[in-house]
Amino acid sequence: RNHYLFHYIISGTGTLIADNAKGEAVNYSIKSDQGFLIFPGQITTYYSDSQLPWEYVWIEFDGLRVNQALDFTELSVDSPVYHPHSKNLREELLSDGTLQLDPEHNCFIFTKDTQFQSASAAAAIIAGTVRNGLDVWTNREGFSLKESGFGKKTKKS
Repeated sequence: RNHYLFHYIISGTGTLIADNAKGEAVNYSIKSDQGFLIFPGQITTYYSDSQLPWEYVWIEFDGLRVNQALDFTELSVDSPVYHPHSKNLREELLSDGTLQLDPEHNCFIFTKDTQFQSASAAAAIIAGTVRNGLDVWTNREGFSLKESGFGKKTKKS
């Protein structure tokens, strides 16, 4: 193939066998919430587990600046598996007490001011998956950030 192919595993488990930069076949166990990138010309085989087959989505892409874009990721021919960082960070925040579970309201509460790049990044930490922070974060009255006027774009005159 002469393009990139990224698979994101929604559920289940499976195996990716992919040649590394030296041309050696490497086995990777892949599970839900992980993904893998197949590079142009890379020899690969992938299959789901027979007991816990995976459900996945994939995207094929290519372009003049793909290599530049991939420099911003941790993915390479020698490291083709995507691991979500949001769940790991959530566990760290729970461990150090920055984040606590409120069993009475069945939600997480930040006990310390914590800065994120966006409301969506913070929401992903809590949910462990991608979320639109403007829609999911609410104030004490139950209004979302979007309903409260955050995130509105104004035209410049």
